[in-house]
Amino acid sequence: MTEPNVDRHVLVITKDFDPTADDVVTRLTDLRVPVMRFDLADFPIQLAVSGCIGPGARRWSGRIRGSHRSVGVEDIGAVWYRKPSRFRTLAGMSGTEETWAIGEARAGIGGLLGTLRCRWINHPVRNVIGSDKPMQLVVADEVGLSIPETLITNDPELARSFVAAQPGGAIYKSFRGGPRSESGRPIALFTTSVTSADITDAVRHTAHLFQACLPKAYEVRLTAVGNTMFGLRIDVETANGRQDWRSDHRRLTYSTIQIPDTIARGVRRLMHRLDLMFGALDFVVTPTNEWIFLEINPNGQWAWPHPQREAIADALATALEEGVRAE
Repeated sequence: MTEPNVDRHVLVITKDFDPTADDVVTRLTDLRVPVMRFDLADFPIQLAVSGCIGPGARRWSGRIRGSHRSVGVEDIGAVWYRKPSRFRTLAGMSGTEETWAIGEARAGIGGLLGTLRCRWINHPVRNVIGSDKPMQLVVADEVGLSIPETLITNDPELARSFVAAQPGGAIYKSFRGGPRSESGRPIALFTTSVTSADITDAVRHTAHLFQACLPKAYEVRLTAVGNTMFGLRIDVETANGRQDWRSDHRRLTYSTIQIPDTIARGVRRLMHRLDLMFGALDFVVTPTNEWIFLEINPNGQWAWPHPQREAIADALATALEEGVRAE
């Protein structure tokens, strides 16, 4: 194995308690790759960031200093942008001051890190673009993956007509997951069956996403790390789980599955078009063995009781190490 350039570091940006990140950081340590891990919530109390640029420099120089380690900006070889918390503000700030300070931190630190010419898994801008469901469906269709018939609307009559026209029924799902409560707790919104009678004039209040309900033999979570792909077959026992397997984790059966060549080629093209190094993709497989793309999460989970968990962690660590070794 080629020795990594020990002067170059991997940044792991995630929340403090993140067992998924722990799996990969342990492997990077075993590979003797220097790692600096921090959470955006460490700023400004436990994290200090500086950067300088001048005429002709073409890149920022500077330093990121945490509680236990620091690294030069120019010595970062790869970044894994996992699931960081929001920036922290100082006690005593007013609401106006807090909003301004968080915006400035995001623009300053995020902007500085965003200029790094290194391997990203994934760059935050690409995560945002790649999470856009309307964009995903267009690109998936263009690269040859099958997609479900889908309607976006705030018109109740159009929604009722669409739902009524689906021979197998229809479902509703949110664009970006659930909201947060007034206390800040996340509220889960799972995929839900709908009939035309369920659709009220409240649909006018915002955009809604409706899709044809597909016949399912089983579902697949396909995890992609670069060109390496891991197929997980998900069999569901309950009605709720068949609507959205995330709603019933305790009654799922997992097994590895071979990914058809045509699907693998389509996924590679999709990842390339979205400029993603990592993605967790969901497919429905019909009783006639047709794979239908549902969506891709550029920062999806994989570290539940997954038969390929260790292999995915190895693939991520290897991809980050390659960034450190690259000159």
